[in-house]
Amino acid sequence: MKRNIFMQSVLVIIIFLINSILFATDYYVSPDGDNTNGLSWSTAWNNIQFAVDNVENPTLESIKIYLSDDVFVLNNDDIEINRNFVDLTISGVLASSTFIQPVEDGASSNRIFQIGPEEVVTIEKLTIRNGMLNDMYECGGGILNYGNLTLLDCAIKNNSVIQFGAGIYSENNLTIDRCEISSNSIIEHEGNDNSQGAGIYMVANSGCSLILDIFNTTISGNCAALVQDTQGVAIYLRTIRRTGFIDANLINCTIAFNEYLVEEGIEGKGLFLNNAGSLDLSITSCIFSNGNFHTYDVFGEGGELTFNRSSTICSDESMPIGRDEGDFNSVDPLLGELLLNNAENGTSTHELDPESPAIDTGSIELGLIVDQRGFTRDDSPDIGSFEATDDGPLPVTLSSFTAAYTNSSSQISWTTQSESNNFGWNIYRSSSSDFTNSTSQNSDLIDGAGTTTIETEYMFQDPYNVEMGSSYWYWLESMSFSGESELYGPICLTVPIEGDGNNLPVNPENFGLQQNYPNPFNPSTVINFSLPATMKCELIVYDVTGRIIKNLFSGLIEAETMKSVLWNGKDEAGKQIASGIYFYKLKANKFNETRKMILLK
Repeated sequence: MKRNIFMQSVLVIIIFLINSILFATDYYVSPDGDNTNGLSWSTAWNNIQFAVDNVENPTLESIKIYLSDDVFVLNNDDIEINRNFVDLTISGVLASSTFIQPVEDGASSNRIFQIGPEEVVTIEKLTIRNGMLNDMYECGGGILNYGNLTLLDCAIKNNSVIQFGAGIYSENNLTIDRCEISSNSIIEHEGNDNSQGAGIYMVANSGCSLILDIFNTTISGNCAALVQDTQGVAIYLRTIRRTGFIDANLINCTIAFNEYLVEEGIEGKGLFLNNAGSLDLSITSCIFSNGNFHTYDVFGEGGELTFNRSSTICSDESMPIGRDEGDFNSVDPLLGELLLNNAENGTSTHELDPESPAIDTGSIELGLIVDQRGFTRDDSPDIGSFEATDDGPLPVTLSSFTAAYTNSSSQISWTTQSESNNFGWNIYRSSSSDFTNSTSQNSDLIDGAGTTTIETEYMFQDPYNVEMGSSYWYWLESMSFSGESELYGPICLTVPIEGDGNNLPVNPENFGLQQNYPNPFNPSTVINFSLPATMKCELIVYDVTGRIIKNLFSGLIEAETMKSVLWNGKDEAGKQIASGIYFYKLKANKFNETRKMILLK
């Protein structure tokens, strides 16, 4: 019942071919907002629940709610998401600067998020903390999930319940990437004999098939209560009867220092499988280090079980599934304390000791090109969520760079997905593709965003004249506060010949997506496209399996305007991709066009 790679590829390609575009609407929430309309920071709403309840078209559009870098206090009210969202994202600034908690100080009596069964939700770049449930039959102190939930760059910490799922309790699909799940606890309570899943508790009810994917995540310091039936302190997976099914995939995770307060009855301190139905478990390049006191770090029992593991380290005297003393590389991974470790996303990790056996021994076929902190993984990656590398995060991740002729001048636009230490920008132009002949077009440095993981858009109107029918090449230069620079480009803009008796460019002869040039290319290529009417569109690069490699452009394009986009052959994380065949697709309303290109090194 393991997911078949071929079938996954077919499914992705089908989705790639038939999926219609969802246009996005952004809203903004700040505790200091004036509650006008939520469409900008100056008119921001001041309450997260109010924003969730009042955004328009939840069943038709992609909705993104931006939260400011503040502490959001819920005053003991859950954030309930139950409007049939087809694509809702709630995004903070960083896990170290945007916090959601029940009360200002003291003990609380509610969870943070409750997500309904028909919802598709992403929560990113924030910390969910201090949720507490005092009812023995309530689950999910941080998050109670019945929908399809993705967590990115989040910290789930210091939440508590009495029995199940202190950090996260889920009865539906769950994806966790680059997160920290720490210091959640199941507390002692009279009459309670169960203490399971202090970090994560997932249950597949009868007839349900669930997917759990956990990548680049640290699950640490979670604690179980003083009861006898304590299992799966970090992660507890349960399938009900014969027809419940969970497909669980753990890659590059560090599951360490999860504790219990009872001397006997502990099994699966890191991961416990209560399998009455069917369960597929794959563990790759993970660290389990939860002590060796009368416990098995990973343990499973009952039902139909498929278990695959590779490049995984367990601490001394830990045992794998079903008490089988197979090779789990039972050695001390030599982990440091749970610290920020210069993380770009504000989450904490365990640094690897220079002598750690996890260094350079991970799987090279996983495709995870950054670690939990956002640092680039080496060609010989490490095991666990922390990559011991000197490369550091990329200073600027450029997602689009375009040029268009509009209103009798050249307009240069670019978008960054993240910036680090970025002081500002310069624009250069030349009448040829030779940079040595270029001149600067901006008199003053264009301000950068400093350090941010929020998408940032820029636009520059070239103040110098251009000639009809001529071609111009543009370069973009980023400047760091330390004086270092990086050059992007060139992109080419051809100015249309003036129409009959008017100042507007003539219509392009062929609307749509043009063949990239050069093709084959190495390392960069230019893609031109135009549309007959003003509309939102996306230009996305895919590999041959249908996996998204890079979103090159997403936004509004003016009617009858030629757009030029430069692609430097790098993926979303800024890593150079391999040689091969790639596809680029333009999507706008009912218009879809795909072309093929070849990267040849």
